[in-house]
Amino acid sequence: MTEPSPFYFNGERLSDWAGCWSLVGFDAAMGRRDGDWVGAIGHSQLIALSRRLMTEGELDSEYPELMRLACLEFSVFALEERGAAVDALVERLDPDDPVGLLGEIVSGTRFMLELTRRDKAAFWSRGDMADVDAMKETMRRCRLPKDDPDFQLPRHITDWKREIESKETGLQSRL
Repeated sequence: MTEPSPFYFNGERLSDWAGCWSLVGFDAAMGRRDGDWVGAIGHSQLIALSRRLMTEGELDSEYPELMRLACLEFSVFALEERGAAVDALVERLDPDDPVGLLGEIVSGTRFMLELTRRDKAAFWSRGDMADVDAMKETMRRCRLPKDDPDFQLPRHITDWKREIESKETGLQSRL
């Protein structure tokens, strides 16, 4: 069984297994659910977030409100579909203690929820300790007033804006 890279959330080192939601079948379970999750937020966003949490070497972020809801949704999934989650771990990783590993993932998720509530932010990275300094600096810059020359938008917002602008350009070209 290969362990994932070190995981940092809001500048703190968590279990390497924190955020490994896709390993327990969370994204597949969300794909089977019908309807909207919370208004405009759909299960597809939870699936994408689950996969982004596993990405290595990139600092990422999410709206804290969405991260809190996602952590709670994952916790409910792990509780209600515990057997399926354990089976998915056995199938994917064949760990010595799949129940204990699921517990470690759930514990990491609870810590992510606590940190998101405490910091009113959700930033993470999988990689080395050098990434933590960059994460803390990015968090600091994102909290600055927007008119400050060092102000920086979080990645989830810049990605969203870039996607909107691309779609707008594509639609405009069709007129």
